[in-house]
Amino acid sequence: MFIKRYLKVLCFVASSLILISCAPSDADIYSKNTPELTVQNYFNGSAQAYGVLQNWRGEQSRRFVVTLNGQWKNKQEGLLHEEFVFDDGEKQSRDWTLTMVDAHHFTGTAHDVIGVAKGEQYGNTIHMQYVLQIMVDGKKMNISVNDWLYAINDNVVINKSTLTKFGLHVGDLTIAFYKK
Repeated sequence: MFIKRYLKVLCFVASSLILISCAPSDADIYSKNTPELTVQNYFNGSAQAYGVLQNWRGEQSRRFVVTLNGQWKNKQEGLLHEEFVFDDGEKQSRDWTLTMVDAHHFTGTAHDVIGVAKGEQYGNTIHMQYVLQIMVDGKKMNISVNDWLYAINDNVVINKSTLTKFGLHVGDLTIAFYKK
């Protein structure tokens, strides 16, 4: 009796994993949306961004401006430099190294990203997931970031990020990118 029940559960789990692995990615549902948004095109050259960070209660905790400059050596490898200036005067920078895996998938690394960021792009959407190491009260903290970027037109992209720690929601980040 126990073995039959165990085998049924095992078969259910295995078939669920197979179905999940065959499902399209989350960003794939936007594949027909326009204008097309790709890291190689939008983050090539300079752009400006304006953002707000909210805590887990939805209260605004910081505002910032970002100056970006991207350069792609070819269609496979790019560098993206970000300069942040926060409302309290703090300055930070991040240098991303971006590598295309295929037409829809890419990876990214930066000095404050733990491991490798994974990204995908379909239609007017870019989706990235990574762990960012930040300083909080003088201590390093690893925060999981779930980024969703949506092209509004050829010049404007809106970024909505969910921030979690140990699976718990700790904040949100909203950024408006503008490219001339």
